[in-house]
Amino acid sequence: HQELAFVPGMTVLQNIMLGVPKKTRFGLTDWRAIAREVAPIARRVGISAPLNAGVKGLSTAEIWLINICRALVRKARLIVMDEPTASLAASEAERLFAIVRDLSASGVAVLYISHRLDEILSL
Repeated sequence: HQELAFVPGMTVLQNIMLGVPKKTRFGLTDWRAIAREVAPIARRVGISAPLNAGVKGLSTAEIWLINICRALVRKARLIVMDEPTASLAASEAERLFAIVRDLSASGVAVLYISHRLDEILSL
């Protein structure tokens, strides 16, 4: 399966904000303010883990959601998914398909790469 970008020693919120500099004018990070900003996006993609929870032990599906949320926080207009269901259970894959459809309907382009033709046709 394809590797996902995340840091096991960080929280869900810190992983969502990887590479997104968000400092106050004093050079500090206001994690509470960031959490308020990110929470609606996290809910939209279905992240059920608390934002302050560690990511170690989360499922592959949950890590996919964190990566999707990271892209949305960055206001990405294109999200590339390379074999996203390779290590997902059928129910997790269906959940991912629903998210992909929602993203597409809201104007986010999704480049979905898969060897499974049935998945591509269902989207």
